[in-house]
Amino acid sequence: MTRLLLAAPPEETAMSTKKTGYYEIHGSGDPLIVLHGALGSIEMWGAHIDELARTRQVIGVDLQAHPRLLDKLGASGKKDYDWTGDVANLPPTLLVGADADYYRPSHLVEVYARLGGGLRDPSWDGSAGRSASQLAILPGTSHYDILSSPLLVAVVEPWLSRP
Repeated sequence: MTRLLLAAPPEETAMSTKKTGYYEIHGSGDPLIVLHGALGSIEMWGAHIDELARTRQVIGVDLQAHPRLLDKLGASGKKDYDWTGDVANLPPTLLVGADADYYRPSHLVEVYARLGGGLRDPSWDGSAGRSASQLAILPGTSHYDILSSPLLVAVVEPWLSRP
């Protein structure tokens, strides 16, 4: 199952790596695209890339033009925006945040609720149903170190391995 769709990358062998100036491809199988934080780079993912690439093709995208990004972020921050109405249109989504992040945990819970999560008790046997989306807030992490947390892959891997 493809988690995000993009132009077909070249075929790779298991645990192989292809690097360019803008992206890296590790492993083979169903593709998973990983993005770094605003001013970061692919290297922020560290050993997690290799762990995730054991069972799938991991495509690490290195975002470019940061100095221009900052200008746009500054301009954007001066405008009112609210995309929460669009959240319900997303496919099943795993939201992962830090407990000391730029985004308050209450905001993540609000977005999760718009995805249909946490709105009712699923019943002891699950018969009342659960949201197709999931929420994880990693303890002891922040916006700056969440990618180095060993909990990240432990939370993401079961989500990606679902049928």
